[in-house]
Amino acid sequence: GDDAAEAVTEHARDTSRRQRTLKGFRGEQLATEMSHWQEMLALVCKEGWTPAKAFTERPYLRAIRSRECDGETLYGRHVSLFQSLEKIDLQAAWATLSGRTLAMHGEHDWISSREDSESIARACAERGTFLELPGIGHDMMRYPSLESSWTDPTSASWDELAPRCLLEWLLH
Repeated sequence: GDDAAEAVTEHARDTSRRQRTLKGFRGEQLATEMSHWQEMLALVCKEGWTPAKAFTERPYLRAIRSRECDGETLYGRHVSLFQSLEKIDLQAAWATLSGRTLAMHGEHDWISSREDSESIARACAERGTFLELPGIGHDMMRYPSLESSWTDPTSASWDELAPRCLLEWLLH
């Protein structure tokens, strides 16, 4: 449904906002950037365009051309992924799982939010468990801060927290 589809574009928009904020965008610069991203996401996910077509048809959107938005790719993935996700009610899909589900979120994750993982656990009802991992990034490595996970991937260090928590959850 449309509400479910909105969840996909909302997640992508929120991810872009987190990234732009970590890049130091504020005020009018952030508002303009987010307006461009919102339009790009609607064109790609809802209208079936590619970034290449958007840049040709709406040249002002070239301002957001980057490694993560160019040609036929968005966030480093082919646009078909996002176009397919747009058609799926992900919350309903999570709710159909019959087994237990562990939704982990790293405190220093700049791709997914705590709310994203919590909503997965909620969708799974009594079979869902949410777990926040302090100091952990999206890649399940330890970072000194959210900012360092964005600006300095070399600051990462191995931490057994994520696999240890997963193992404990599996065994109980």
